[in-house]
Amino acid sequence: MLSMLMGAGAFPRPLELDGAHRFLARRPRANEPPRAVVVRFHRYTNRECFLRWAKKEWSSRWENAEIRIYQDWSAELAKKRAGFNRAKVVLHGKGVKFGLLQPA
Repeated sequence: MLSMLMGAGAFPRPLELDGAHRFLARRPRANEPPRAVVVRFHRYTNRECFLRWAKKEWSSRWENAEIRIYQDWSAELAKKRAGFNRAKVVLHGKGVKFGLLQPA
């Protein structure tokens, strides 16, 4: 599905996934969004390629369903990023473009 969504030849190496699964939830009705899916890439280069594509095309369509892609953060990193929430609100209110880099 990912290769078809991004187009043929989008990945620098053959796509290998260590795992992919849907969250436990009931099957959505026709007018509801699809369930969330978690994917673990085997190769870091494919993961980074996919995330760069997702940053540009963060909302896409697959079989008449909207697909949104988000990077998963660890709980520790999410707490660190949440510490900047007040600053982000102020910057957003002033119309300043901003972003947070993930610590290496």
